[in-house]
Amino acid sequence: MGNSDKECFAKSGPKHLSEVDWGKEEHRRCAIACLVKGTSILESDRAEGRQGTPDARAPPWWSSFHLRLRKTLLCDCSCRCVLRQRLGANQPFIYGAIFEHVPPESPSSTAPSPAASPPPPRFIVAFRGTKRSLPAAIHDFRDDLSVILSKQDTCERFRRAREEVAELLESNGGSGGGGVWLAGHSLGASVALHVGRHMMVHGELNLPTFLFNPPRVSLAAAWLPEYWCLVKSMAKGAAARTLMRPHDKRMEALFRRLGPWVPELFVHKDDVICRGYIDYFEGREKMKAECPVILQPLAQSGMKHSFWDMVRNTGGQSADDDNEEQRVQQHLLPSARLWKNSTETGGLCHAHKLKHWWKPDEELDLSHKRYKYEA
Repeated sequence: MGNSDKECFAKSGPKHLSEVDWGKEEHRRCAIACLVKGTSILESDRAEGRQGTPDARAPPWWSSFHLRLRKTLLCDCSCRCVLRQRLGANQPFIYGAIFEHVPPESPSSTAPSPAASPPPPRFIVAFRGTKRSLPAAIHDFRDDLSVILSKQDTCERFRRAREEVAELLESNGGSGGGGVWLAGHSLGASVALHVGRHMMVHGELNLPTFLFNPPRVSLAAAWLPEYWCLVKSMAKGAAARTLMRPHDKRMEALFRRLGPWVPELFVHKDDVICRGYIDYFEGREKMKAECPVILQPLAQSGMKHSFWDMVRNTGGQSADDDNEEQRVQQHLLPSARLWKNSTETGGLCHAHKLKHWWKPDEELDLSHKRYKYEA
């Protein structure tokens, strides 16, 4: 940003929030979006030598919400190419942060809190999105490519994120219980989604997860006829139930394990980068409404699969393989609450920006729907 991020927060941050009520969806969305923005500025502060100084620009993005920075999450890629050395990209970079809620001091320590207001989360783990400035861009663009290829499990950033959240949970009783929330934007949303899936599959830990513009590119809706979704789903279902029966069983087991977890997906309708989530969930709903009853089991089975994953998973893994969730595309979710922002913007790039999500509801054309997979 050209001006200081403190000035940016005063001008563009949630001016309507003087106090956060964590029980209100609008307040949660705005505050968590600011935390993710602050995490991105943490990396800028580190790269430009401002971190830990009075000139640091990140703290205003979380301090007013009674949160403190507990830990910055650092990652150091093991790659040591000449280009990265010349561009100064061999230093550990900040990809996320852990924030802890610090209750404000009350005038009367014996005064009870309002019973109707749910408690705030104890910790929020936020992951930043892709940065276009060096040196972070070198790491980010490489991991963006890994997301496109569904190779997240090979990235150091994703592995570190799983370990950090597991360590945080273990040090605080070993269970979620609403005390640990996950959040991220763009690439960071992929990290949060990956960690949330992993915790649910391996530990049955249902962590509240907030995903802003998670990448899932989809161009099919713009170029293919309306019935394409149904045809494609039936083709995948037929292949899964005949030629790839073991993979179909593994996906069914994965969907059963993930079913209770309902991440919050915040997507703009004009954002081609994450448009695929809208197509996926709305396509599922349309398929159930329009598909002939006799063909619904086949089409519904196809909604658990992607052709790319089916090709990659032609091996002989067992149906209860614990690593299955790392080898399938992350948009294949049984459940989610999809928040669709239809507000007019200045174009495709503008629609992908995080700043839309800390605006008040009255400034947004926002709708939401909860999707639940039925086995």
